[in-house]
Amino acid sequence: MIFVPDYANTVGLYDPSTNKFEAGPNVGSGYGKYQGGVLLPDGRVVLVTCDADHVGLYDPSADAWTEGKDDLSAVGSYKYAGGVLLPDGRVLLVPNHAMRAQIGDAAAATATALAQAHEEKREEDKEDRAEEKEGSAPIIPDQL
Repeated sequence: MIFVPDYANTVGLYDPSTNKFEAGPNVGSGYGKYQGGVLLPDGRVVLVTCDADHVGLYDPSADAWTEGKDDLSAVGSYKYAGGVLLPDGRVLLVPNHAMRAQIGDAAAATATALAQAHEEKREEDKEDRAEEKEGSAPIIPDQL
């Protein structure tokens, strides 16, 4: 079993057959770095960034950790709440405080923002509701 570090500086490794826990590779220091992991079909684990500036990738067969290429520091704090493996092997990073979901591609070590932010959609919905309100009178049935 692999434990994704939030407050710890290392990946945690637990072997249920021996009931032993040990520290894996160092992922750097800091508070609230990763918020969950997603197991990829090839056995590697994507570490979903919370406050870390890059998505992480842990390879259990090599006991190695690498950092994704894309700098996500501009996204802010508490970026993503977790991830979901997509059918094509990429990972959807589920927003926490981030305004956009990201698609992580472990093969390319990149994260790409989806086209539309939540806030933009909310603003569009507000505008649509305002237009509907201005352009129509309430419809009241004559009989119930």
